[in-house]
This record gives sequence, C-alpha cells and structure tokens, in this order.
Amino acid sequence: MATSPDDRVIAWFREQLAKVAEPSRDPAGVRVTDNLREDLGVDSLAFIELMVDFEEAFGLRLDEGDLLGERYCTVGDLVSHMTGYLAQACEVVED
Repeated sequence: MATSPDDRVIAWFREQLAKVAEPSRDPAGVRVTDNLREDLGVDSLAFIELMVDFEEAFGLRLDEGDLLGERYCTVGDLVSHMTGYLAQACEVVED
C-alpha cells in the first residue's frame, strides 16, 4: 500500500523531531499537538537544520520565510504547511 505525501511528511518530521527533541524520544511519542519549543525543546538553530534536512530529503527549495521557526507553534502547524508546500511543488512539476 502506497503512502500519501501527507503520511510521508508526518513520518519524516516525527522521526527527525524525535532526534532533536530535548530530551530525545521515540518517534511515536511525537504528537501533532506538541509545541515545537515548549514540548520538544526545538531551538532556532535546530529548527533551521531540520528545515535544511527537509529540503534535501524532499528535493525542495523553501522560501527564506519558511525557515523561521516562529511561524510554527505545533508539529501539526509545521506538517500542514510543509505538506501544502510539497503539493504545490508537485503541481509545478506536473505543469
């Protein structure tokens, strides 16, 4: 069964955020309702590194504003925005 782009993005962020969370945790323990800073302890440098890794993993080039952690409060906010970004990038490639 093929996974949707949404599932791939969620799984990728869960895996990566579990590694950078303070303290680190199992990916299954990363919830979409978790606050990036308060619950996971993701600081601005870790966030930028995470987003650069996302660009590389998904073959995207994000706008500079998308690299600012202040734009996103929760894991869900981040996943929603990046899933939309990925869908938009796929539309451009298909045109």
